[in-house]
Amino acid sequence: FMSSAKNISNVFKNAKYLETADLSTWTISDMEDASSIFEGSILKEINLSNSTFENTQNTSNMFKNSAATTISLGKAAFSNVQNANGMFENAKASTINLPEATFSNTTDFSNMFKGTQNATNINLPKINFATATNLSGMFKDSAATQLVLNNTNLGGNNITDMSYMFQNSKVKNIDLGSMQTGPLTSIVGMFKNTNNLETITLPSVFNTSNITDMSSLFENNSKLSAINNLANLDTTNVTNMSRMFAGDYYLPMQNIISNLRANKVENTSYMFYGTNASTSAVFPTSFNTENLTDMSYMFLNFYTSNLDISNFKLGNVTSMEGTFSATAKNNTIGSITWPSGQINMPHLTTMRALFKFNASLNKIVLPILKTPALTDTSYMFYGIGKIDKIDNINSLDTANVTTMEGMFAYNDSGLMKGENVKFEFNTGKVKNMSQMFKNSYINYLDLSSFDTRSLVTAASMFDYTWLKVIDLTNWDTRNLEDVTSMFYDSTWLVTIYASESFVTTKVTASNNIFYNVTNDYGTGTIGNNITYARIGAPGAPGAFTKKS
Repeated sequence: FMSSAKNISNVFKNAKYLETADLSTWTISDMEDASSIFEGSILKEINLSNSTFENTQNTSNMFKNSAATTISLGKAAFSNVQNANGMFENAKASTINLPEATFSNTTDFSNMFKGTQNATNINLPKINFATATNLSGMFKDSAATQLVLNNTNLGGNNITDMSYMFQNSKVKNIDLGSMQTGPLTSIVGMFKNTNNLETITLPSVFNTSNITDMSSLFENNSKLSAINNLANLDTTNVTNMSRMFAGDYYLPMQNIISNLRANKVENTSYMFYGTNASTSAVFPTSFNTENLTDMSYMFLNFYTSNLDISNFKLGNVTSMEGTFSATAKNNTIGSITWPSGQINMPHLTTMRALFKFNASLNKIVLPILKTPALTDTSYMFYGIGKIDKIDNINSLDTANVTTMEGMFAYNDSGLMKGENVKFEFNTGKVKNMSQMFKNSYINYLDLSSFDTRSLVTAASMFDYTWLKVIDLTNWDTRNLEDVTSMFYDSTWLVTIYASESFVTTKVTASNNIFYNVTNDYGTGTIGNNITYARIGAPGAPGAFTKKS
């Protein structure tokens, strides 16, 4: 009777006590609705080797959550199926072999093989996407390492959605070279977290002209070494490229970058996080950044001898947080080629951690930046290790900066060591200078031009430095509240210059301000408390000295 049955949907659905059934004699051909037939069943084997399903229109959830380790569909064509959504989702089959299946009239392939954790091979040599519109999540979370698709003509002129199609899958190679897509609307996360993937061949016609979001498209493919047909990827209207190539360490970024195109991109945050260019990475003029706003951590842990962004237009950028940084002290970007001349960045608000932990940048060449909206330079040069020189450092536009916390901290192998370093920033609005030079190897530091009338916290500002001389002349500390560990363990200190305007009238936290620096600064030995934050005089020893 099964050969002429029209609808047996759900017949074995969630059958929790039926482990065996002889289905080998079934010759299903006329059934129109096969949805959820075996969904959630505990049958050990499903043998439909004599069924063609030639008139079946709906196979959605057909084997979803099925416990069968063997599913035999040797003659099944599924040529008239329209909906295959979730057909094998979370099925336990060890191999999925559909040698005759075309699915040539199927529109919905979404989640079809999603979560097939036991299958090592998915064989679809005749599959055709002629009428397909939705391929989202089709192989998502599948453990199959081998995927065979039609290599002659995959079709695809009507496909609109390929989002998350291969996300978290274990497949080694993906060949979509015989596919020609229609105007796509979503490919977000299409190849994300495919950690076993070595090679991708993109469709010969990959119509992405309407795509605005390519975030995480190739993210976290730690073995990926080649993307074929990448030139077919149209990024003209893309606004979001966040994490697009993040984590793809073995992908030769010097080749990827040199061919990148953009026109409307706004977000490139983490775009090249953890990637590598064996030679200079040079962005072409075709990568137009005039609409770019978010560059945060764009090149985090990016390895290259030289990064050339000289063609970038930065007029609309709001964030450069961590743009050239690393997650731990490491050799990453050797040098940076900026756009020539003064760079006007009227909307930039943060350069927090801009070069943090980038141990390759021993000599930093800053461009002349006009940044009137900048408020945050905290941790900007933090943990680089050894900085021999910072060109144009005093041209930094800091008129509206409120925090410089940890800005030069943890450069323990040398911060312009041996030089008489003088910083002349506009600090009129800075409230936080805590840890600014903490654990940095610097000998002579002149901060006498700093306007500190807004300063609230200087906690650990000079904590564990190699400073011999600090010049704080002209500091007006009328609003200073926290000096906890300000000079903590800076045992090399010989002289701290200050003026009478260095007052502690509002200080409420001062624990360990002079810990281990309780020396005689010419007027007697000082103690480890706020009392000695003063210019020394006979009978009233102090840590500070007034310049003559």
